[in-house]
Amino acid sequence: KEASKLAKGESSPMVACKQLLTYRQSKDEQAKEIAIDNLKEYLKESSYLDNATFCVIASTIFLEEGMYREALELVVSTGSGSSPKLEKLLQELCIYLRINRQDLALKALQKMK
Repeated sequence: KEASKLAKGESSPMVACKQLLTYRQSKDEQAKEIAIDNLKEYLKESSYLDNATFCVIASTIFLEEGMYREALELVVSTGSGSSPKLEKLLQELCIYLRINRQDLALKALQKMK
């Protein structure tokens, strides 16, 4: 299923990359807002949230926009299931450093070990 989405340019990482590109190339705030709104629509589908790469790229967009809570929600694992992916932990660490929460950044670093 993911292969057919990839062929159409609709796979989770490709969708996130397109939104990041659109966001970064936007000349005005309205165009950036449209990119963020599109991203929020994709986030309503759980299949996208299952992809760590999608979550990290989407989190990057929110981080650049200063939407720290939304950025963190995409990368912080709250479940007791499988261990989180390293790229999500790194993004979590970067967000905590950006908001000057060294105590939480240290905890995120400890989770990487």
